[in-house]
Amino acid sequence: MTQPHATLKTFKVLSHLGKGGYGNVYLVRKKGGLDDGSLYAMKIMEKPDDALSLQDSITERKVHEKVSNIPFLVGLHYACQTEMRLYLIIDYYEGGTMTNLLRQKGPFTEDQARIYIAEVVLAIEHLHKMRVIHRDLKPDNILLDARGHVAVADYGISKTFRSPKKAKRTYSFCGTREYMAPEVIRSKGYGLAADWWSVGVLAYEMVKGVKPFKYNKDCSDCTLFSKILNCKPVMPRSASKDMRDLITRLLEKQPRYRLCTGKRDAKEIKTHRFFRDINWEDVKNKVIPMPFVPVFDHGINNTIQEYSILEPPISEMERGKTVKGYTFPPPEFIPNGNSSRSSSQCSDTNAEPMAKRNIIKRQPKRNIPNRIPEPAIKAGPSKAMPCKQKRKPSFKQAVPPCKKHKYGRSPHDTEDVTTSET
Repeated sequence: MTQPHATLKTFKVLSHLGKGGYGNVYLVRKKGGLDDGSLYAMKIMEKPDDALSLQDSITERKVHEKVSNIPFLVGLHYACQTEMRLYLIIDYYEGGTMTNLLRQKGPFTEDQARIYIAEVVLAIEHLHKMRVIHRDLKPDNILLDARGHVAVADYGISKTFRSPKKAKRTYSFCGTREYMAPEVIRSKGYGLAADWWSVGVLAYEMVKGVKPFKYNKDCSDCTLFSKILNCKPVMPRSASKDMRDLITRLLEKQPRYRLCTGKRDAKEIKTHRFFRDINWEDVKNKVIPMPFVPVFDHGINNTIQEYSILEPPISEMERGKTVKGYTFPPPEFIPNGNSSRSSSQCSDTNAEPMAKRNIIKRQPKRNIPNRIPEPAIKAGPSKAMPCKQKRKPSFKQAVPPCKKHKYGRSPHDTEDVTTSET
């Protein structure tokens, strides 16, 4: 039985979930089709004016497509466009964000943090196997399902490396300040190891309740980056030897010495002593009970609020305003599809197998999407830095040394980042 393609009118808007750097996210319910009644998150973005940002939007959409049906990652169900907007209909996670969980239950014990970190490790491992670097891993971008399992979200500034044979290296300066790896700040090129630095920051935040390198209104970017480049974080007093070793090796300043650097990638962290009691197959199959199961109201308000998110049906898209390759799946893969159909229509992933598509090389972008907590939480998350293409400039000369901080320096901190990562 084939699934008829959908239009924007087949999605019933239930509530507003949040607002990011690019647009709004709504909770919607599908009407009709094989997935009738299913709940999704609809991310709505204004179409960028420049071609480079449009290519970034396509890259984000394609990463969502690639990770569909992969555990611990947010998959794509529909993607469509109108003259003015782009729409991503993705998995909905009713448990909220890791940011909210840390606020309510944190800091975690090591046993509690261990399973959360393990699931994040598997998510990053999946991305890296597909040659994708996330570049904005943080609690705001980690969602929780109804059972408390995690899902890494928001691929708005992710980078896909085309060839497995070439060195996986990129130069764009982007991410969230407190989670940026030193090599990103140095602007001499970085690879997959930058994600593992962010895992180290996340692990530290889970067990201590604060970030290892804190940004505040009295702290300039230069001061924060100086701490990241030169200082060691103060380890939690209650942390075990294994926990200290894990965080220390993930927060190694030089990527060549960092845990998970090189061909082994996630295999190295999975054999670390901190995870010696973890059965990774059980983690993968989600059979281990999570420390905290989200408590929420299962009754969803079915009343549609008057959000102006849907545009009038478009009989024919003006040439040049269609984002080629964005609609998912494309019209030619829809049963009885017509390539001249309205671009305001979406398509179902169950239609037919997708053909292989070329990965679009990342270009500089001006804004970074940012997922905010649920409306009930007033405090906002850490904001991501605008993404800029860096070639020769380096923060290494501009950032002052860490003289007044008691945390000391990394043993390898005076070395330059010159090696390629595989």
